Amino acid sequence: MPTFDSTPFLVGQIPTSCPDSTQDLPFSEILVVAGAARSGTIWIGQILDSSPEVAYRFQPFFSCAFQGRVKYDSSPAEWASFLRELYFTHDPFVLQQSRRNTGEYPIFAKSSQPRYLALKTCRYQYLLRLMLKHFPNLGLIATVRHPAAVINSWLRTPSEFPDGSDVAKEWRFQAWVDAERAEGFRLLEEGDPAAALQHLARVFRERPEDREAILAFAEAREAVPADDGGHLLATINIRSRLVELDPDDLESRRELMRLYVMVGFASEADREADEVIRLAGDDPDALAVKLSVASSRGRSAEAERIAARLVEDANANFDALRARLSLLFEQDLSPDDVLRRVQAWAVPPTLEAGRRTILAELELRQGRVEEALATARQAAGMRP
Repeated sequence: MPTFDSTPFLVGQIPTSCPDSTQDLPFSEILVVAGAARSGTIWIGQILDSSPEVAYRFQPFFSCAFQGRVKYDSSPAEWASFLRELYFTHDPFVLQQSRRNTGEYPIFAKSSQPRYLALKTCRYQYLLRLMLKHFPNLGLIATVRHPAAVINSWLRTPSEFPDGSDVAKEWRFQAWVDAERAEGFRLLEEGDPAAALQHLARVFRERPEDREAILAFAEAREAVPADDGGHLLATINIRSRLVELDPDDLESRRELMRLYVMVGFASEADREADEVIRLAGDDPDALAVKLSVASSRGRSAEAERIAARLVEDANANFDALRARLSLLFEQDLSPDDVLRRVQAWAVPPTLEAGRRTILAELELRQGRVEEALATARQAAGMRP
């Protein structure tokens, strides 16, 4: 039986000098491995990954962390931001961490700052033309394999055709699902989410692990409102599938938190806020959700502690200080206790003037006029 090997070739040349597009990036050159699935892209990618000077990234356009970050109309600055974040990412899917941990993929030693950023993709091929436009000296490695060898490899892949599968039946059925998927995406991109819904719903039923299709289905479902708000509940169910597939999918956790707030499910919103904080630290949006839930349920002391964390964020504003003060007034505290609490607040330097302004107001309420004037002068001297 004949064998057909993958044949890589270069489109253009590997860059020998840094193009203008990459001058502000932490790497000097970009390499892209592209081809059809089962055509040898993983093999080529691992060869590149074996170099200590290559930061290799697996299927970033398909990953939850980066999916949708760049599109057909993305600007050069958006592309540069995407590539910079991709270079420094710790995303386990893009780094294929689980396969490395089990020994399926090798772990190669790397320099402290590899010169090359290399990525492999079998999807979103239309983005390649845009990358070449924004980064003219990009090195593009395309793999071409005999179609008979591609199909043979596909048929021998258990995740595609488990033992006992009826290949002829499955092949025809999957072609139908592919057609439904393509039509759903086309309609959604053309601005017709209502028409896209029925196609994407069929794909969701047949391919519950297709993350790209799930994201599109959720987008379409939320964009078509129902009189009773049922579209939001349906969107929650769809996006929950993404969390089932990857419990550490931060963006899906954020979206679920937002949706639970919209439908008024306080406990669920609070739970998702905890997950966002677990994954991203003291995220301001998540803390704001927890603050709202605690306040609405009369848990003033807990709300004040959350507000303290919120105010510590460098991007917090004076309104956050006011909200924190209001929570102190809701507790059974004496005026002196409130004053002492505000004196002890730890805030970023940008909010120190605001804290002293509040102190001056509290001192004035207690008739401590001279102290209030002195504190107010300090606050005025700190303002830009």
